[in-house]
Amino acid sequence: MDLPFSYQQLAIKISEVFTHQEDYQLAKHIQEFKNGDTYLGDFLVYFIFESHGENPPTFYTVNSPYDMVTKKAPQQALVFEDGKLIFNEDYTEYVTVRTGVMDGLLLKALQVKSLTDKKILYLGTGPVAQHSLKALKEIYPEIIQVDFNNRTKDSGKFGDIAKELDITIQYVDLSDVSTYDYIFCHTSSLDPVLTDDHFKQIKQGALITTYVTMGSENGEIIDAFYDNTQANIIMDWEQTPIMAKELKRAMDSGKANNVVVLNDVLNGNYKSNSNARYTLYRSVGTPMQNVALLKILLQK
Repeated sequence: MDLPFSYQQLAIKISEVFTHQEDYQLAKHIQEFKNGDTYLGDFLVYFIFESHGENPPTFYTVNSPYDMVTKKAPQQALVFEDGKLIFNEDYTEYVTVRTGVMDGLLLKALQVKSLTDKKILYLGTGPVAQHSLKALKEIYPEIIQVDFNNRTKDSGKFGDIAKELDITIQYVDLSDVSTYDYIFCHTSSLDPVLTDDHFKQIKQGALITTYVTMGSENGEIIDAFYDNTQANIIMDWEQTPIMAKELKRAMDSGKANNVVVLNDVLNGNYKSNSNARYTLYRSVGTPMQNVALLKILLQK
């Protein structure tokens, strides 16, 4: 897909919306469907209401049904204004774009100046990882090498994109993750990919990003990672624990007793714990990301 905007533009717009959340009324709802204890699917809906004073407001919505038969989550975006439907498009591919840009956006928010000599590991090489790699190269053009791990050991389209970007890639097993500065998790696994052995290996000062896994009780990492004695924990917004069930368990148990939201990082109100071993970012997708991307599309 040829994007009508740059990843830099999208990252800036998402940051702007996050830091001006008070200008919107935002909601995210998910309805799960089960047969007894068996998870069948869900319906996810994002709502955004933007007031314009005496002028008509703008209503944004992104709707996504997901089922365990096809394991697909098509998304449709609608925008209404002045009593009219002004935007109605398939949004499915854009979801992977706005999720993929978050790795680079977060690094910038954490004031990472350069990725020179930094070791990067991608877990998963699907569409989100592909957009993450493109965005990372655009934001940090100095990167020349990344490692990856996936189920097939085949780099596929991820490898083609890396070649186009002059980035060398190599497959690695996960027997030793102790040397990585950045671990970006973009898998579709329903079970943790980073386990207890990996938890013990994480490098001092490392950053781990992990994203939503639909229908999973666990996410991509084991619960042990969510421990404020070990980690600075950042979540994308206040509703993250609703879908990130492993994070909610850690918060309810008191292990994750100091979780900050991304907005605090973007606003400069974040002070990391220097005694923590690593930083963990848990994202589930937000209305702020969607409204930022839709605003850009509406201007095209």
